[in-house]
Amino acid sequence: MTPKEGQELNWAYTKAANQPNTTVQSVVDEETWQGVHPRNETYQTWESAPGARSGDFPGLSAREQASLHRNVLDVIVDAQERDRLLEAMGTTQQSPILRGPGVYKGQVTPGVTSRSVGAAPEGRISPVTAARVRANELVRGTVLGQDASAASMFPNTGKGPTSAITVRAPLTSANARKIDAAMRRVFGDDTHAIVNTDEGFVIQNISGNKNFVKEFNKYVRPDIEKWYPDSRITSGKRALQRGADPTSEYPEGLLYEELPWNEPGPSPVTHKMLEAIDDPAIPAMAQHADSPKMRTLMGDIASMRQRMAEKLPTLPNEKIDLLVSAWARGGLAEVRRLAAKGALPAIVVGVLSQMGEPSPPDSPGA
Repeated sequence: MTPKEGQELNWAYTKAANQPNTTVQSVVDEETWQGVHPRNETYQTWESAPGARSGDFPGLSAREQASLHRNVLDVIVDAQERDRLLEAMGTTQQSPILRGPGVYKGQVTPGVTSRSVGAAPEGRISPVTAARVRANELVRGTVLGQDASAASMFPNTGKGPTSAITVRAPLTSANARKIDAAMRRVFGDDTHAIVNTDEGFVIQNISGNKNFVKEFNKYVRPDIEKWYPDSRITSGKRALQRGADPTSEYPEGLLYEELPWNEPGPSPVTHKMLEAIDDPAIPAMAQHADSPKMRTLMGDIASMRQRMAEKLPTLPNEKIDLLVSAWARGGLAEVRRLAAKGALPAIVVGVLSQMGEPSPPDSPGA
């Protein structure tokens, strides 16, 4: 652990030990790591179903997505329900994952929320936390063929517009679709995030709409109360302040980034991932990414992808296969070598034809 990473965890502990409780999330008040987690956790949300732009196993049915999801979880989640990818990348302070539907641009698929300790002094996600989470989730997004990476954090600030509505009830896939449709109808596209928590779920305001709660209570809350008659719904002022880069680009506590699968050039997705791993705010991240744990995990992912390629009716993005195999075999140095040659992830011409899209003259790598 580097001094910066130690400071991040120390800040989270100190803040949790001295900060009063607010709404949105219940908090364990003992001065223990169990008391830290609910207040200062990052909620790193991800799905196993590949994104539409990655060209990885395109066009899967719900049954096929469920099969892929089980196999991905068998590899990435350990027997203690902890995230092996976070562990391999140096994040040892984490809570067990949460299972629940993932919602992305109107699509609902099997999802996971990984949770780790983070820091948000004065209501701003710390540069170390932001950089660490970005590296974690860009690696995950790349090797799982995701269209985007995302994480949320709800620090106790008491400042700014209300950023979150908590519904203390389990989120089902059917209700996730209905809630997402209701939110999109009232607030528009890309204005909210739905995040599973151990209490239920949070509907996060990322629109900047100052009338969010008023409009939510008038137009959306009655439907949710009908779908969840015994639930408790609360709102809280948990908005993150806009600060110096990189936190200023994240509205209201959401860390979100789309992967450049369709961008031209050599290995655009892998180069973005490597840029995140090499962020100077997290100098030990490259060492973690090259660790024996990480190489073992990548080998397990490579084997899982090979098994799924034999079972599923559509093809994987072969450059993702090349990436994970190279990482397992030769570590980060081999990934960098292949990325420099333009051999790693981007969308592949053959996969585009499966998706019914025209093939570009020169297919970029991942």
